[in-house]
Amino acid sequence: YAARCIENEILMLLRVNKKHSAVMSLNECLGKDKEGNEICVMDIVQNEGCDVIESVENNILTEKLLEIIKNVLSDREYEIILERNPCLGKEEEISNTQALLEEIKTSYKSLAEKYPPVDNLTPETLLALEEARVKLVTKYQKLDTQNECPEIENLLESYNQYVDSIAQLANVKAAYAHKRPKFTVSADQLLAVARMVDNNVAAWLVSNDVVEKADLVKRNNRLIGDINKKLSKNMKMDKNQARALSVFKKAEKYFNETCVSNHKK
Repeated sequence: YAARCIENEILMLLRVNKKHSAVMSLNECLGKDKEGNEICVMDIVQNEGCDVIESVENNILTEKLLEIIKNVLSDREYEIILERNPCLGKEEEISNTQALLEEIKTSYKSLAEKYPPVDNLTPETLLALEEARVKLVTKYQKLDTQNECPEIENLLESYNQYVDSIAQLANVKAAYAHKRPKFTVSADQLLAVARMVDNNVAAWLVSNDVVEKADLVKRNNRLIGDINKKLSKNMKMDKNQARALSVFKKAEKYFNETCVSNHKK
């Protein structure tokens, strides 16, 4: 009983800590270098900006300074200071706007690097690039640039420029449509093959001759194989061809379920 209680306690602890399983401390030791010194996560994390601790301390000091200014100065004096220093007290907003700008900048560069000349790309790659571009256009919307703080205004203007750049990236959808191979089998041909497949299945069902049944299966396999050889992903076809292809696929499925599976048995 005691062992069971201990096991339950351990399982409960594991469940509680599961949500923190992906959290890693900056002071966590990853190993040792050649000289035997410990290497922590903090040592290998790239930090192009200022020190995190220093940034937090600066924000705290700024907030305290603002509180002191509000308490010491009159409302009018405080308004004058804000007019002279419109970015005062907006450090967090500036930091968030900078992070948003860096995010869209990275996304834009990553996508732009994948836009080589369209002639060198396959239709599948063209479609994937266009889908990625549309996702970015949907994710990053234009923001209002009007702000009392000039620094925030400049950051927002840069952000909107990247939004426009993403939207204006070479739209490969038209190139994709132009480059897609055209399905050469007409709708009438597809329907005719589908009827032949159905007729052969009907003959297979009423026949008692094993040789005849095997011959009917071979005929249908040949008919279906000829059509499927001319098919490939993302082929360009009109509405009539698409409807006829759907009928053909249903005939193929009915043949496989009725004849092929029983023939193998």
